[in-house]
Amino acid sequence: MSSLRDLADALTVDLVLDYCGIQPPRRGDKIPCPIHKGEGRNFGIDPANQCLWTCFSHACGSEARRDGVNLLGYLRYGSSLKSLPRARKADLLRSCEELSGVTLDKTEYQDHRPEQRLHGLTDRDARLIARLIAQPERLRGADSDDFDSWPGKMALVWMQCSVSMGKAIDKRVLQDYIANKGWENGVS
Repeated sequence: MSSLRDLADALTVDLVLDYCGIQPPRRGDKIPCPIHKGEGRNFGIDPANQCLWTCFSHACGSEARRDGVNLLGYLRYGSSLKSLPRARKADLLRSCEELSGVTLDKTEYQDHRPEQRLHGLTDRDARLIARLIAQPERLRGADSDDFDSWPGKMALVWMQCSVSMGKAIDKRVLQDYIANKGWENGVS
């Protein structure tokens, strides 16, 4: 498993351009910028690092690192990775994984999901869940026998969350959220 930086370092600009049906420039040469569709030869690949590019005319990509990941984002969606909506980020990262042969660590996908939107739970909801798991005695109507097993504790957390949050929460969503956070054995 690798980081996003490892993925970007393995994804050459030539590979991205070829994938998008654009003839890559020869080494040290320039082509019309595929991002702003310029006429002049103003798009070049860094000769020292084939994974980096530059648009010398319109400063395309200046708000992000000019690497293969962001280049594919610009060519496919008109935006860098950090500016894309969650679903498009995940799609872009999967495409980059396939192109480069590098597999991202699962947490890299999570880094591109705003916490408050994960599984439809807000940060406030997450804090409540964490407190209930860390301090099960706060659960209303719970007998000590209910905490002997994780499923029993999970059911109590689910009931309390649904009541406290004032909305029905799908048990599977709550279980996935807790598993995703690694809270099965308590909150540290």
